Amino acid sequence: MAEDAPEPPWRLAGEVLNTYIIVERGEMVYLIDKHAAHERMNFDRMKAEGYTPMSQTLLTPAICRLSPGQRDALLGQRELLEEFVCEVEELGADVVAFDCCSGTREKIEKVDTTLPVTRALAKKYLNINCSVMSPNDARLDYISGMIDDYHVDGVLEIILQACHTYAIEATKVRRLVQAKGLPYLNIETDYSQNDRGQINTRLGAFLETINK
Repeated sequence: MAEDAPEPPWRLAGEVLNTYIIVERGEMVYLIDKHAAHERMNFDRMKAEGYTPMSQTLLTPAICRLSPGQRDALLGQRELLEEFVCEVEELGADVVAFDCCSGTREKIEKVDTTLPVTRALAKKYLNINCSVMSPNDARLDYISGMIDDYHVDGVLEIILQACHTYAIEATKVRRLVQAKGLPYLNIETDYSQNDRGQINTRLGAFLETINK
């Protein structure tokens, strides 16, 4: 029997956008995300070392009672909660604040009852720090306040695919978080569970940087 031909060697060809490593192997060309590769290396090392996420249950369970409106808002984000919040907490971290479209941002400014009704409502809803507003410095102030109020150790930003306005603001959020000396991770995903394994790898590596 003829021996199998040796596999062609890898050859580093360069790097683009300070993110992707270009590698040649025979007639194939690969683009490797160096940040994802580093996170994978951290995950493999943690797994080889038998890493077990630390967690601690409350001595007295905290009961959360929600109004019907709050319950509907929470259930409206069920897929996102299951994909990220639950996964983060299963890895041993605590989610202490959650900024989303159905969260608390629209409750920051109350309706000014001294103004005519239509003007008061317009003023309130035009001042909500949604990413569709521009300029939107109020959202950065809102996030900064949450970081300080809840003593946040790290920020995880989830960008849903096709949500371009949040994707545009992600750079400003990252700069804000890093200016406070905190780790930051940006994950772009959708509502499916197809990338759950990859996300878990990135979350585990991210939480390890916080533990350091």
